[in-house]
Amino acid sequence: MNTKQSENTMDQYILDIVKKNNPKTVKELVKLVQPKYPVPEEKILECILHLQNQGKIALNQQAPVSPALRNYIFSTKANWYWTIIAVAAATTALVFTVPENAYPLVYARYVLGSIFVLFLPGYSLIKALFPTKELDNIERTALSIGMSLALVPITGLLLNYTPWGIRLTPITLSLLALTITFATAALIREQQIKLKLNPAQHKTHQKPKSVGGETKMVNKDQAIGGLICIVCIAIAVAYTTALFWPALEAIRLWLIGIPVFIAFIAILGIGAWIGWTMATTPPPKPLEEIPFEQTEEEGQTEEKEKE
Repeated sequence: MNTKQSENTMDQYILDIVKKNNPKTVKELVKLVQPKYPVPEEKILECILHLQNQGKIALNQQAPVSPALRNYIFSTKANWYWTIIAVAAATTALVFTVPENAYPLVYARYVLGSIFVLFLPGYSLIKALFPTKELDNIERTALSIGMSLALVPITGLLLNYTPWGIRLTPITLSLLALTITFATAALIREQQIKLKLNPAQHKTHQKPKSVGGETKMVNKDQAIGGLICIVCIAIAVAYTTALFWPALEAIRLWLIGIPVFIAFIAILGIGAWIGWTMATTPPPKPLEEIPFEQTEEEGQTEEKEKE
């Protein structure tokens, strides 16, 4: 009972300090509270976060993401990661345990297998490249399917030049390893970027005032998108024609090997870039340095007291 009364008294004292002294950071507020309440900083920080949850004070930033990967990976922010792992593991288990004639379980194998091949590898890679909200759901889904359609054939071509060959077991295990690797890299990058960014910058997004400027930007993007589409289609047609043209049979091996080599180097380059970004990302600010602001109700109460 005394402990609860002490916490209530400390909460009220923190509110009084905020009104009177208007500290700029949580660290400054902690220093102002400690002379009257000589308790550990963790206890004062707990009271400050409690007041924030009640809406009595408002931090300019949200509660910081835990810098420990172990805590982040088991938080609700990592639900997408465990969903990917669960679907990939379930698909692998069904592939090796459910035979082709085991109806109706084989339909679950078909459904999960389609997601496992056509979506998960590309989604994990896109998530590693764009771990936060740079892309909307439609763009992310489309890019995930397209990237999966590129990664799976490349994986098959690389396996073709190995002793294992293109068989069910090596393909399944390769796609599983690829998906888990990209998903883990995406989780690590997501945590580091959330630690680095200021969430307050993403609370509101103002609409552009100039409609004409926005229209010009859209037209420019459409022109660039159309050009990219035309170039990709032209390259695809030229490559397919050259690959199956009888007169070019002597260089067919080079036509297959060079794109595989370029794609392999590109994937390794993406992995190296992800690793470099993770290694050079600066550590986050500690909780004590996060600025905060009073809520509107406190500001009105303070103005009434001054009057």
